[in-house]
Amino acid sequence: MEKIIIQSGSYSFDASEKKVVISDSEIDLNIEGLLLITNTTDNIIIYNFGCVGFGGTIFGNSIVLDYDTTSMSDTDSLQIIVYKSVELTDNEYLRSISKSNKNLEEIVEALNELVELTKQQF
Repeated sequence: MEKIIIQSGSYSFDASEKKVVISDSEIDLNIEGLLLITNTTDNIIIYNFGCVGFGGTIFGNSIVLDYDTTSMSDTDSLQIIVYKSVELTDNEYLRSISKSNKNLEEIVEALNELVELTKQQF
């Protein structure tokens, strides 16, 4: 999964209905993947997955917000951050595993060095 920002023109905002509709067909909108929506015109967070009062409900490609947006304008700019599923090719998948293994090997090596230094001190 990768974090992406849904671009202007790929959503519509109905402030009076507290509703955001995602028109980008490549986004599979779900509550687990929706991270943050900020009204960048007013500099106000209107959806944050981890905060009470800043949640919402998803119906298909629409988000009905808990936050009261009725004083905002439909033309306000939003920044919408979501996780998007990414299909990896076999080669990309193997490269990601290889990179993870290399990182693990470096961590194990650093821990072993730390153990040796600790033994020398005692």
